[in-house]
Parts: sequence; C-alpha cells; structure tokens
Amino acid sequence: MDRNLYDVLGIQKNASQEDIKKAFKELALKFHPDRNPGDISSENQFKDVNEAYQTLSDVTKKANYDLRESFSFGYQTRANTRSGTGPNISDFRKAVEDMFGRTHGRTQGAQNTVWGSQSTQATQQPQEGTWHPSHDIPGEDIETSVEITLKESISGCKKPIKIHGNRSSPCKSCGGTGGQPGARTIVCSSCAGRGSGVSPNGMSASIRKCIVCRGRGKVPLALCEACLGHGLETYAKEVTVSIPAGIENGQQLRISGRGNPGHPPGDLYISVRITDDGKFRRNGMDIHCNVKVTLKQAILGGYISINGPDDSNVDVKIPPGTQPGDEVKVSGAGVKGAHLRGDFVVHVTVDLPKVLSPRGEKLLDELFNDR
Repeated sequence: MDRNLYDVLGIQKNASQEDIKKAFKELALKFHPDRNPGDISSENQFKDVNEAYQTLSDVTKKANYDLRESFSFGYQTRANTRSGTGPNISDFRKAVEDMFGRTHGRTQGAQNTVWGSQSTQATQQPQEGTWHPSHDIPGEDIETSVEITLKESISGCKKPIKIHGNRSSPCKSCGGTGGQPGARTIVCSSCAGRGSGVSPNGMSASIRKCIVCRGRGKVPLALCEACLGHGLETYAKEVTVSIPAGIENGQQLRISGRGNPGHPPGDLYISVRITDDGKFRRNGMDIHCNVKVTLKQAILGGYISINGPDDSNVDVKIPPGTQPGDEVKVSGAGVKGAHLRGDFVVHVTVDLPKVLSPRGEKLLDELFNDR
C-alpha cells in the first residue's frame, strides 16, 4: 500500500493510540464486507484500513514507520546520493533529536542520548563510517496464505503451512552482500554510508544497524537472485497454525515472533481464503443454501431438517403459502463469532410435478375453484 497510513485512517501524525483505535473502528465498520457485499472498492479499503491499524497500533512499528517516512528510507534518494546531494549527517542527527523530544543532545527524563551516553561508562560517540549498534536489526515479517473449507471456517482447525524466509547465516551465493556477484554498489542514502541509524526504544532511542543496507553502508544496484537482496540464506519450513472458529474470508492472522530471525524477530502474517462449497455459501456470519420443497409443503407449510456445513442439523419451518424464491431464516443458526452469531438462510424453490394423475388434476381443480 503506497498511501500514507495516517491518511488511510484520516488522523494526524500526533494522534493518540485511543484516536487511532477510534478511527479504525469507525472505518472498519463503514467498509466491512458484510455491510458492502460484492463491493470490491469497499473490500480493498477495509484491507487498507486494517493494514494501517496493524502498523500504527503497534508502538514499535509505528515509530519505525515514522522514522522511515521522515528520512525516506530505501532507494528514493539514490539519485541525490550519486550527485553528491545526499543527507547531511549533522542535519540528520538534529532532526532525530527533535523528533524524540531531545534538547542539547540529552533525553528528557533519561540519561542516554541519541548518539552517545551521558553515564560514567566509557562509551564514545560513533564516528563517521563506523557502526556502534546496541542491538541487531529487527527480523522481517513473513506473509503467506492458507485455504480452508467452509466447515473449517465455522468450527476452527489446525493447518500445516509452509513458509519461506531468511536465516541469520549469510547467503552462500553473494556472501552476505545482498548483491548479484560483480554488481556495482552505491552509498546507502538512508544512513549516508555510516551503516547505522537511530531506532526508538520506548522513551529513549538506540543506534541500530541500518535496515536498508544492513550495516554495510552500501547498496547493490543489482540484487542477488538467490536471496533477493537480503544477504541471508533462505529456508523453507512447515509450521502448524491454529485457525480460530468463525474466521472470515480474507481475514489476516498475525503470529508474533514467527517471522524471520532478528532482534526482535519478525511476525508471521497469514491471509485466509475460504474455498467454495458446492451446497452452502457464506456471507459474513450467515450461511445460505438453496432447498427444494414439494408443492404440498409450499402450500400447506411444514418442517424440513437440513444437515449444515458443520454437520449440525438445522430444523427449518416452511410457512404455509411459501412462494418460489422466498427466503426462510433461522436466527442464530449461522456462524458463531466472538460477539454474535449469524443466521441460516434458506432460499426456497418449489419442486413442481411434471405429470399429474386424473385424481390429482381433479383435486387441484377443486382447490383452486374454492379460492
């Protein structure tokens, strides 16, 4: 998603966590697929709102996002770096100190500064071109998807999922540089070749390896095909994931700490897709199905029993005078969610006889003549 996350939620950058949560609830309710069935635009906006909230509601992720936006992390300023107009280190430091509320290099309410330490330890201020990290770089998130049946979405299940990620050991193809062997490198525009950057840590901040060049100070112009520029050995493994009962199609699960190794490790995000069922359809928390009733049942009414998608029996009362195409709803017999339960909706079709006996014709004549 290229849009600014604050713009997605319609809030200011200095919004509180309470404001972020309030904006998310309002927009999630507005664009929820259950309220906008079949509207692809609303579904995409719902996903964007969810993605923005996942980042801005997490203090660490929000801080990292703000930092990336402020200093244009990535390759955006590559052209400026090549022409000698890259970021000025002193301006960079001042901007970071201003961002975290520091005055004259000292953290308000703490003893640690952004670039050094005011304690009695003999910790020197980092020099140009050196790397003095207090922690390693955080692990990257892993995104994958899983398909489940309608029955599994109702009852919940455990699913084995294959994930692909990066180990902490260097890639054997590029030797950990992240570049295609022989590729030219340029100075990293994010850290101006220093290899380190500032990472917020609660009310203080620490110097960490640059997340763009990974502490190398340079970035390759052609990424390694084996590790896609990560510089780390790739891996594939299988993990078993618990899918909660009542999960909806397109919903994303987040498993903290199950992403790529790092400090802290990344998270694992799993998008859930519910496969089509030949008999039943799911719309939000409601279950829909088509059912044929006899002419007698349509005229006189009666009860039918339907074996639901989760193998439960649903008793449906067909009212007298039911017309073809009518919907009969059984309240509370749909999917059970955390706070509510959907309905079981039967779409009625009438099974009309193709041939009637003479007696049947006579009875029908008598029936309709009496009306």
